[in-house]
Amino acid sequence: MRLALIGCALSVQAAPAFALSRSFKCAFDPGSDAIDSRCERVLSRYVEYWTQLRDGRLPAWPGPGLAPPYTITRIEVGGHADGAEATRGLATVGELRARAVGEWLIGAGIPREYVIVSGYGARQLLVPTQPHEAEPQNRRVEIVSR
Repeated sequence: MRLALIGCALSVQAAPAFALSRSFKCAFDPGSDAIDSRCERVLSRYVEYWTQLRDGRLPAWPGPGLAPPYTITRIEVGGHADGAEATRGLATVGELRARAVGEWLIGAGIPREYVIVSGYGARQLLVPTQPHEAEPQNRRVEIVSR
């Protein structure tokens, strides 16, 4: 809850009940583009989220008559590698990861025209490391709704 003084009157505004996440992440094993059960759970949640937005069915939306603040026009699937993968010549594994996730999403019912797949190799590290260093958090795919 937020309080604000306006002239001599007191205005009380309720904070939103929840915040919508627009980004989802999947982790991968070293050198692999295989989607494991943890990643499948994340992807399933994303498909549910996307479907609810598409259909205008957001659970617990904070207030009657309020529309979602945005609609999804594209889904960016970005694949990343860690430094160890890049030095072993596996920089393209990020792109392979992104393709695997993109195909999974399309197979789950998201129209192909929404999905944009990109591979970034080890150029956008989530956790800064030395060029040859392995870091599990950098071996990922990020799904961002725009």
